[in-house]
Amino acid sequence: MKQFTINLFSYCFLSFFMSLTILNTAQAQVQDEPINKIKRSTNIGVFDPTVVMSKSQKGKSLIKGLEQQQKIARSKVDAQRKGIMDLQNQIRQNSLTISKVELEKLSREYDQKVVDLKQLTDDIQRKMERAQQMAIRKFNNAIKPIVQQISINRQLDLVLIENNDDNIFYVNDRINITDEVVRLLDASE
Repeated sequence: MKQFTINLFSYCFLSFFMSLTILNTAQAQVQDEPINKIKRSTNIGVFDPTVVMSKSQKGKSLIKGLEQQQKIARSKVDAQRKGIMDLQNQIRQNSLTISKVELEKLSREYDQKVVDLKQLTDDIQRKMERAQQMAIRKFNNAIKPIVQQISINRQLDLVLIENNDDNIFYVNDRINITDEVVRLLDASE
């Protein structure tokens, strides 16, 4: 056990010594570099693509198209729901007056309509997610060259996306290019 403790201590000491040596070497190299190479600033811009989508004509058009698709899908779901509710009312009203065979037939039809509705809503959800992904991809392809042009004009080295997921805590309005992206996107149409 004593040998293990000594070896562990030696390993820790050696690791610490090597870290100090590497740190001192790196510090010496930085001190030898000209100061203008070390302190080069990075120009950063920030924009919020959700604001660009909601304010720009192209974004509004994409949103309107998605809303129309949702409205059509909702009407299909509502029609199937109404059919299910009508069948449910028919079963309830006629349960005492129709034969057991007819009642079972209506019950199976009801169960099948419920399954069909579930499949329809799942299909619609998948289609809407794909449509939304395609719209976002199309929108991103439209704004990408605009963001690149603004980056060149303002000599930006990095452009970050500002959104509400708490990845960016503070943005000075001076580096926010969102309104400029909206203006140039609308001008490009």
